[in-house]
Amino acid sequence: MTRERKEQTNQPEQTTNAQLSRTDHFDVISLGSAIVDIVVTVNRDTVERLGLAKGQMTLVGAARTRELLAALEPGVKSCGGSAANTAIGLASLGAASAFMGKVASDNMGTLFAQSMKAHEVTFFPIVAQNEFTQSNSPATTADDRNAATGTCVVLATPDGDRTMATNLGVASTLQENDINVDPVLSSRVFYVEAYLWDIPPARTAIKNAMAAARQSGTKVALSLSDKSCVSRHRSELLQVLAGHVDMLFGNEDEFTTLYTVSDIASAAEEAAAEGITAALTRGAKGSLVVSPAGQVFEVDAVPAGTVVDTTGAGDLYAAGFLYGFTHGMTLVDSAKLGSVCATETVSHLGSTPREDLQLLAREAGLV
Repeated sequence: MTRERKEQTNQPEQTTNAQLSRTDHFDVISLGSAIVDIVVTVNRDTVERLGLAKGQMTLVGAARTRELLAALEPGVKSCGGSAANTAIGLASLGAASAFMGKVASDNMGTLFAQSMKAHEVTFFPIVAQNEFTQSNSPATTADDRNAATGTCVVLATPDGDRTMATNLGVASTLQENDINVDPVLSSRVFYVEAYLWDIPPARTAIKNAMAAARQSGTKVALSLSDKSCVSRHRSELLQVLAGHVDMLFGNEDEFTTLYTVSDIASAAEEAAAEGITAALTRGAKGSLVVSPAGQVFEVDAVPAGTVVDTTGAGDLYAAGFLYGFTHGMTLVDSAKLGSVCATETVSHLGSTPREDLQLLAREAGLV
């Protein structure tokens, strides 16, 4: 697959976009599924015994979630969801960070909101109101699977991999009129997770919000989220990428799946033809960063010690990169900061940073 480059320039790409000149209320507002992560450390045999695809995210219902939790030791609960992880990472770096997501009026929804506040992320909750949301007990039938705040059972294995079983709950009921574009238009960057493409009614709403953002001068960033998600929605994601997106994030598997190529170098070439900024992560090998002019930069990873859990590594990489983008850093330095953030999160269980990312960035000489 070969794509013609949309725009070409002979000028070298020196910075992300200098310092964004607009005066906005938020550096980045992130839109995603509001999920409470329940992280449990297990061995590989347990993942296989439970019938989950190792290293991937699988959508499940409430009954399957209860089944998994009954078979596991108690896990560590924290505010989660891909875009929410990025929002928290941005706040830890000192950015003006906001998050928009749908929750229920239940214990998990309260926990999520409190966690956002504790991490100094401005939360724009989309609160679902129905007869089930006042109950704190688990949903019991297929019909009420959307009644509660979403949860994700995360199985972390000794190799640092993570396998996720996600029950979207009320996040799966996101509708067009749920998205308030006002805070989007008062942000420098509007960041969206591709997981939302699993919610058909949300797709039009997201594309409309993206179009409004770009028309107002707000940059639009998209995270590819997961290989299986890309595979399910590849055609539509390519269409959205062509007309609505300024920045694209993903790992090697996600990019090669998107462009149906066999290696990351070929994927980078395809991304270079889009005329956008793209960051292709490849774990311990670092990342490839593509400029809108089609230049490709190879950036080494920040060496990690013991890798405990890779949950949220890509999300935190995006946080570092977006901080750099909104604060006048070069593409390469933005990618280095992304690597600093990703390295911190893989050193412990769960995706929430345990160290001050701003301090780590300062120690690395990046801020």
